[in-house]
Amino acid sequence: MENKKITNYAELHFAIELLKSEKAGKEELIKSNFRQIGDKLNPVSILKSYLKKVNSDNELYHQSLSAILSGGSKFIVRKLMGVKNEKRRSFVMDILDNVFSGSRK
Repeated sequence: MENKKITNYAELHFAIELLKSEKAGKEELIKSNFRQIGDKLNPVSILKSYLKKVNSDNELYHQSLSAILSGGSKFIVRKLMGVKNEKRRSFVMDILDNVFSGSRK
């Protein structure tokens, strides 16, 4: 809004109402932008968008599945065998890794 000379109360009141409506519009725009940013940074939204991308790309799907299975199997083997059985745990993890990576080739 440009600076105009206000000569009476009605013009002043109109200018104030105009500024209030501009302010309300800008506040709503800022709120909307923050909601969009919050939605995009939400872990669930990030995961959903990643899964959509994975479903559309077959190679990315197999790589992700392989990584998930490998990581999951390593986690389970560590929990089942404990820390003291390092050699056996390493052997079992190598076997599982070969099984999971060989099943996709």
